[in-house]
Amino acid sequence: MIKYLFHRLRRDRVFAKTSARNVGFLIESIGEVDLSSIKPVNACQFRDHLIAKGLVSTSIRRVLSSVNAFYNLASKELGITNPNPFAGIFIPEDNAADERLPVPLNFIRLIQRECFKVNDPQRWSIAIISDTGMRLSEAAGMLTEDIKMGSNVPHITLRKHPWRSLKTASS
Repeated sequence: MIKYLFHRLRRDRVFAKTSARNVGFLIESIGEVDLSSIKPVNACQFRDHLIAKGLVSTSIRRVLSSVNAFYNLASKELGITNPNPFAGIFIPEDNAADERLPVPLNFIRLIQRECFKVNDPQRWSIAIISDTGMRLSEAAGMLTEDIKMGSNVPHITLRKHPWRSLKTASS
């Protein structure tokens, strides 16, 4: 039932991709069940499943937020009147985000030097990403016209193209 609903409720590419992954996690945890039969105890079981998979609290919040939105949308479409079992689920704080350190600048410089040794698109993409903070899809989807070398200040015009989008608003 969950998979069927997911395919019916596809809205956009990002929603579909995120929902597919997160609903897949839900199905791994509680099985293929009718949405109206999911209880808060199942949502806690799902949270525990995500913890056992090694996800940190921030990732668990993101997954639960997505499943929460999916449940709300499916409830409206199907007329499910039960309270959302994923709303307000306790997520223990693990402070894992505090452990993440930036890549040291000397390591970035080493990678950039290695990239300049071979003239190919893959290494130029890595060099551009390391200098600009672009995502891989943004760098790989650029056109040569997007690179402005002839101006007073050389720059890249990062814009949306039909074959790929830019960073999301939340990014």
